[in-house]
Amino acid sequence: MSSITYDSSENKITVIGFSESSPCTFEDLYQASQDNGWGVVDKTGDSCYVIKSKIVIGDGETWTYFADKLKTVVFTSDVVLEYTDRIFDVKRHGYLWFGEGDESTRSGHNGCVFHFEDATVNSYSSGIFGDSESDARIYGCTFISKRGETLLSVLNLKGDVARVWDCKFIGGGHPVSVTPNLDVNNMNVTDATYGMPYGSQPAFPFTRLFIKFCYYGVYFYDSSVYDLKDCVFANNHYTIHTVDLSDAARLTDCEADNWNIDWSGSPTEDAKIERAYSFKVKVIDNEGNPIEDALVELYDKDGNKIFSELTDSNGETSEHSIVSITYTPSETIDNNPYTVKIYKEGYTPLETKITIDRKMVNLVWVLDALIHIIDQIYDEIVAHRDATEDKINDIYNEVKKIPKIIEI
Repeated sequence: MSSITYDSSENKITVIGFSESSPCTFEDLYQASQDNGWGVVDKTGDSCYVIKSKIVIGDGETWTYFADKLKTVVFTSDVVLEYTDRIFDVKRHGYLWFGEGDESTRSGHNGCVFHFEDATVNSYSSGIFGDSESDARIYGCTFISKRGETLLSVLNLKGDVARVWDCKFIGGGHPVSVTPNLDVNNMNVTDATYGMPYGSQPAFPFTRLFIKFCYYGVYFYDSSVYDLKDCVFANNHYTIHTVDLSDAARLTDCEADNWNIDWSGSPTEDAKIERAYSFKVKVIDNEGNPIEDALVELYDKDGNKIFSELTDSNGETSEHSIVSITYTPSETIDNNPYTVKIYKEGYTPLETKITIDRKMVNLVWVLDALIHIIDQIYDEIVAHRDATEDKINDIYNEVKKIPKIIEI
């Protein structure tokens, strides 16, 4: 049985039940408020809702579904957040789905716009909080919070599914808390205290983050580090902020207008930021055909082998993340140049130096097949010899037919 109830003592609307095919929506909240005289959900126009209460999805036992798209939702100052409070509180077995997502491309669209900037934030709290065993899929949404509202974690999703695809965040303390199953792709963050907070590497890679006008672009603490890929940092006070860093964080194929790093606290000798780029090689012959099982090796400037790999049937290696620049609290280390060595039996070995200072996944090297050329020449000589011998034999046979002249 499905229900929508309101507790005025806690100023919370609680949704229980519904189904995946017929989930609860903001329109259902509005109708329940109107029908029961709660006065906590108003509507302006066809798709804008003004909400004066917090929202609880589920009771921790009942499978509960809430989903909507293409809505604008404004939370007023009546929504008061104390320590660990949540604007949306998604309980165990609660499903909260906004917008539409494409799993094949990790992309989202047709999401909602949420205004949290008028909510009263008195202590550390969350915009949307997902309990363990919850399911939150946030696709193509925009979240607007007060600029510099350090106490607000806009999304804190601890459930089995925690997707944030193609979303924009303006203001707030940080857009997402780093949780084990967090899956973030193509996220735009502006005017937050932290573009990304500290945490350990989740199950999914952080890809395509655009972080600008934040106080700290990304924050690494102690051994709580993670890798970033294809991210852009611009106009942040610090691109990277660290406190007591004791491990290595890697940023692959990332761009920044300024690679300034704040080394706070007491970093250890293992503390470092690795600025890396993707590296992939394709090996072909003189006719453009891929060469399979060519041995590709990469060495750093000190002669240490970075990787050794045979090319596949397309003549390609897998993609590797190669560290170009290493930042430590005391120095900046340029790891270039690297040396590439390519071997294949029957081909001339190739060795060359290369500077890896950008994404390099379309590198093509041609191997000269000298032995194949010699074999070809040999075959041509043999064929010519055989043809010549045939002609000589023909001439000899004709000569034998000529009558002999006997001298007297």
